[in-house]
Amino acid sequence: MFWLIRHRWFAGIVVLLIIVGYFWISSPGKVVVRIDGALIGIQNDIREFLQKDSFWKDQLYFANREQETLRTQPERDQKLRIQLDRMIHENRQWMEQYYRDNPSSRPSPATMQSNALREMADRIEQAELDQILDQIRRKRINELDLILQVCKHRAK
Repeated sequence: MFWLIRHRWFAGIVVLLIIVGYFWISSPGKVVVRIDGALIGIQNDIREFLQKDSFWKDQLYFANREQETLRTQPERDQKLRIQLDRMIHENRQWMEQYYRDNPSSRPSPATMQSNALREMADRIEQAELDQILDQIRRKRINELDLILQVCKHRAK
């Protein structure tokens, strides 16, 4: 009976060591610091307690990386738009050639006009969405500025 109790304690200690080891060596892989310096989730409080400066250096790295990604987002979006515009242009050229070869397949003027209006509506909606996303991006960059200050202070 005593042997069984002793093994339960041993198993409990092993499980506890595994859990502590996990939090000691693991990383959240993203920014988990709020602008006020509080951490998101108890698991990150445990990580910070166990890892000390290493945790804050990791957070500094993740915050810098996220901020750089957000700062360069407009350039990446522009490159994507250029590629998309090129593909649309090539598709229109192909379709125009197809319609020259198959005149009976050409859409009616009303269909072409409705397609043009849909494209215009899509551009307007996309511009509105881009504006909203840009505001969100700028807000997050500002939050990351504050988070970086916290991380720099706590990373020592």
